[in-house]
Amino acid sequence: MNKPLKYLSLGILLFSIQATAQEFFVNTIDFGPGIPPSDKVYRMNISNASESAESFCLPTVVIDAGYTDIAIDKLGNFYYVTNTGLLYRYNKQEGVCEFLGDFSTGQINSLVADSENNLYAIGAEGILYKYDIIAAAFSAIGDIKGATPGGDLFFYESRLFLTITTGILEINMIDPSQSCPFMNTGSQYPSLYAAFSINYGTYSKAYITNLSGQNSFLYEVDMVNKQIGDPIRMYNHRIYGAATAYSLTSGNASCSPVLNIGETGSSHRHFDVINPAGSTIVIKTDISIHEAASIRLYDLTGRIIRDFPRQNHLQYLDISGISSGNYLLTLTTKKGETYTKKIIIKS
Repeated sequence: MNKPLKYLSLGILLFSIQATAQEFFVNTIDFGPGIPPSDKVYRMNISNASESAESFCLPTVVIDAGYTDIAIDKLGNFYYVTNTGLLYRYNKQEGVCEFLGDFSTGQINSLVADSENNLYAIGAEGILYKYDIIAAAFSAIGDIKGATPGGDLFFYESRLFLTITTGILEINMIDPSQSCPFMNTGSQYPSLYAAFSINYGTYSKAYITNLSGQNSFLYEVDMVNKQIGDPIRMYNHRIYGAATAYSLTSGNASCSPVLNIGETGSSHRHFDVINPAGSTIVIKTDISIHEAASIRLYDLTGRIIRDFPRQNHLQYLDISGISSGNYLLTLTTKKGETYTKKIIIKS
């Protein structure tokens, strides 16, 4: 092959790979006045506004169940989960639909596949589940505690993330209760649902959709600077889940919260503690327990020492059994505000 043809062929190949790499798939539940909800799956592309309807497996166990998320494994098989935790697969090799079983929970709204042979799922109860594709086995990994899942799990450079009602959470797959706040979006993006990543070869990008009425907006997420850019485009669909065959995954990704060692607060809210503390932290605040999303005690390395998920009040926190030392108490409100105070414990 002469050089011009060789370079032309190489260019066409690279363009083809890049074009394919920018594809992603979404599942939608579209409805309107007088129109019953209907599941659909679409093939879309980051680089343009194209969309094409894809064939998919209809639910069979509960006929009218709606799919809340979608996933794609390394072989290109599609997986669909219903809002009641029923899992289906479109077996691409055999061209058949299969019912795989039940996550045995009241609701699942987030699903993702890794680059091996596993699916991960989570729902309103906050429990991270695993499905072993080879063994056809369901198992529970642990509880993320204190965060409310918003609608999708996604891998980004071998780390696992979850959209939550206040932003994005990084999942600690070794101990989900040690999962780390990653990005707080507050009220600017109140309905973060579908999320996915694309590997462009030498780098990756993460994308997310925000649901607004009957429409969905697509955004790129700057995972380094923890920012969401301007909308890339709008779709006339209610997108609930998204997926790509993403190769940079891990089955044991962990994280350590990056905490501001300095104290934080707000000029219009009062949040203070009495130091030193013995077996009880005494808090003085005008924030009510109903406003709190999470209350956690960290050591200075960012490790969670104690979680306080079911408090009836904020005035007193039991810390009996915790060693003497310096700690950080962090309160996050449902509005995404974070308050941090240094705690000196003398046991």
